[in-house]
Amino acid sequence: MLKFIENKEVFDFMYIDGSHKCIDVYNDCVLAWRILRKGGLMVLDDYHYGLSDVSNDPLNYPFMGINHFLEKYKKELKIYSKGYRVFIEKI
Repeated sequence: MLKFIENKEVFDFMYIDGSHKCIDVYNDCVLAWRILRKGGLMVLDDYHYGLSDVSNDPLNYPFMGINHFLEKYKKELKIYSKGYRVFIEKI
């Protein structure tokens, strides 16, 4: 993604589905957000992955990373769905 940022490329759609580690998911979201065009859609996969274990080890699951991203960027996005996958638009 860094190459896309360097080249000032933008995209209409981003699908985040990588590591399940909280910090990795958060970093992927932030970097993808930089290259997502206004009006573009982003899908964050695995939001509920391991949800029953999150309280025991929150850093090993995407839930907290996605929540932190959604809170930090809440003024710049619209949430359409928040199920196993989170669907958002950059406004």
